[in-house]
Amino acid sequence: MNSFSVASRESCQILPSVESSRILIVDDDRVILCLARATLETAGHVVNECSDGELAFESFLEFKPDIVLLDVVLPHKDGFAICREIRSHRNGQDVPVVMMTGLDDVDSIHKAYDVGATDFLAKPLNWQILPYRINYIHRSTQAFQQLRSSEITLSRAQRLARMGSWEWNPTLDYLLLSETCEPVLDLSYISDVRDIKSFITLLHPKDQRRFSKALDITLEKHQPLSVDCQLNTNDIEEKRFIHIEAHISHNYINHSTVLTGIIQDISRRKTAEEQIRNLAYYDSLTGLPNRALFQERLKRSIAIAKQYNNRLAVLFLDLDQFKSINDSLGHTAGDILLQNVADRLQKKVRPYDAADAQDLRDILIARLGGDEFTFLLDRISSPEIAAQVAQGIIKALDSPFNLNGNEIFISCSIGISVYPYDGGDMETLLKNADTAMFSAKDLGRNTFQYYAQEMNSASVQNLIFKTHLRKALEKNEFLIYYQPKVNCNTNEIVGLEALTRWYNPELGWIYPDSFIPIAENTDLVIAIDRWVLWSVCHQLNEWSDDGIKIVPVSVNLSAKHFTKNYFTDTINMIKARTGAAVDNLEIEITESVLLEGADEMFQAFQLLQDTGVNIAIDDFGIGYSSLSYLTNFPFHTLKINKSFISMIHKTSEDTSVINAIIALAHSLNKQIVAEGVETTEQLSYLKRKKCLIIQGYLFSYPLLSEDVRILLKNGFCQPNSQIPT
Repeated sequence: MNSFSVASRESCQILPSVESSRILIVDDDRVILCLARATLETAGHVVNECSDGELAFESFLEFKPDIVLLDVVLPHKDGFAICREIRSHRNGQDVPVVMMTGLDDVDSIHKAYDVGATDFLAKPLNWQILPYRINYIHRSTQAFQQLRSSEITLSRAQRLARMGSWEWNPTLDYLLLSETCEPVLDLSYISDVRDIKSFITLLHPKDQRRFSKALDITLEKHQPLSVDCQLNTNDIEEKRFIHIEAHISHNYINHSTVLTGIIQDISRRKTAEEQIRNLAYYDSLTGLPNRALFQERLKRSIAIAKQYNNRLAVLFLDLDQFKSINDSLGHTAGDILLQNVADRLQKKVRPYDAADAQDLRDILIARLGGDEFTFLLDRISSPEIAAQVAQGIIKALDSPFNLNGNEIFISCSIGISVYPYDGGDMETLLKNADTAMFSAKDLGRNTFQYYAQEMNSASVQNLIFKTHLRKALEKNEFLIYYQPKVNCNTNEIVGLEALTRWYNPELGWIYPDSFIPIAENTDLVIAIDRWVLWSVCHQLNEWSDDGIKIVPVSVNLSAKHFTKNYFTDTINMIKARTGAAVDNLEIEITESVLLEGADEMFQAFQLLQDTGVNIAIDDFGIGYSSLSYLTNFPFHTLKINKSFISMIHKTSEDTSVINAIIALAHSLNKQIVAEGVETTEQLSYLKRKKCLIIQGYLFSYPLLSEDVRILLKNGFCQPNSQIPT
């Protein structure tokens, strides 16, 4: 039996369980080739062989082995050159190359590792161990390839997630960053950051101290690190944010502490969060904080104020007459005005509005909606500071706003509530500031008011009253009464005045002195006046159709009709009257209207006169009109206010005023009417002064149309007659 047979038999005695691999054997010794093939094939491997160094690389490319067994000494080209050639090819960089050399050839072993060999086998080969050695190398290679594949997958995943890993040894202050940290940290080279100090300088100054403190707590308490920080970039337009996590591990070899973790770019998440926060907490039109943010801040400020016994103030602002701007210029112009108002408030309403800037630490301005704005004055030293800020707000809105070439003036009414005096919670402070704001409007607008407890019940009643008033026209709750005007020499009825009365089933009878001022403030007076105009014209035509002798009927018009928002529609309505109403409608206007602006009022009066109606100046003597106004304005009648009539025979001053008014009317060739005549003494005096037309309870109370019909048929009205009320 030759040596080959013995060796083959010995090599087949133990067959390790191995995974099949492709093995290329390069050796010029035919015996080695045969024994190696037999041993490895018996162990389940696929073997190819080559005996010429010149052909070894071509065999490698063609066979594509998993492992190469390479002899050092070969004809034409040694094993070192072949190994170097394999390693230089992209398909040979990770293939295990096992060099076979003599046991005492140490220099060859060193050189083999230098050219990239994976391992070496000493000759003569131990055929029993060879399958195990190949199995070990194959498994190690597979594990390495799997690990490398995992690293590549992880690296790709980290790049997609804009994430990198980091490790820091606090004892040595050595910091290691993965390559994927470069884009995350906006670094050109990760080697630029090798210690924790250089890493901290990458953070925004406002976050450097916070991160350092979090790092100290992690090391001290051995708890995980988790913190968001802004990067210190040069790009002002785009903010960059990172999330840093780490946990503590221990090196049991040198007993050192190590922090390992991840760094992730969360800029997109932060941007999305900021956008969501803006939608939730900021007004889309003005950019100011909205109701939700204001209430959140107010709640927090109240909690702090309770803890430290501080004071704070809430200012509730409502723009005056904003609806008229929306109605006349459109909602787009209204939105632009709100933006301009918000911009001016932010620029001009500052802590220096207070007498001492130290007294006022902070002002939060918010838009609640519509034309309502609120201000939170935190940690004020005294309630008076709120008044100083309110004055600053009113002053800030003094100058005009330019809206598409139109110069617009806008004022505001402000209500103030102060913690803890006017409420201890958010809802109460806001409600009371709102109540105070309505009180400021009732005082004439463009002012401010502090909240007072007694305002509460009054405001509730006022709110109920306004609610009923708004629905009164819809429910036909208004009635028209007519009071005769009588020639005191003949007792002949020469005219009527239409007077509006309101009866509400819940509130009872409400007289003009109570509801007209509120109607004026809410612009409901326009609708009420127009209803009266239409009803009177309809009544005149109805009486005429019944064959009743018609006398002129006067209707009071509010000064609001003479603004550009309402005047044209009112004039057109008067022009549209027909029948008996054409010649028998008279318009009464209070003397105060003349003071609104001479040029504009003269044009308005001229247009009114062109409709064919007579114009009467009501309540004359209390409006301080100049004589030049009276000579220029086209009017027909002067009416002496009843307050002067009631003082006849009581004071010489009031009697002198009456005499002057009567003389003025006669000199201007105008009709003169005395209203509020209640006694025969007043009647006798007026007769002597040649004031011949009388209106008052002495002749008749205001009557419903059915009762006036009876008087008109008779044509006369006697003093002290028993007339139904």
